[in-house]
Amino acid sequence: MVQLTRIVKVAEDLGVSERIVSDWISKGILRSYRVGRLVFLDPEEVVSDIKAYSATNSPANSAEGDNGEGPDNV
Repeated sequence: MVQLTRIVKVAEDLGVSERIVSDWISKGILRSYRVGRLVFLDPEEVVSDIKAYSATNSPANSAEGDNGEGPDNV
């Protein structure tokens, strides 16, 4: 069974603000599920989404380097 969690819990677990998590959702970095006005995330998907984003957007893979907008700094 999938356990979904809220933005506040993900932000707390990652040590970032709720606004940062919301920004990552808006940018498509993290997948989320909406039920009305409520937003839920799957903690396992959060981990895999961050790993996938970091792997494709790390300074080693980019000539431009880190722009500070992604979860690579987590």
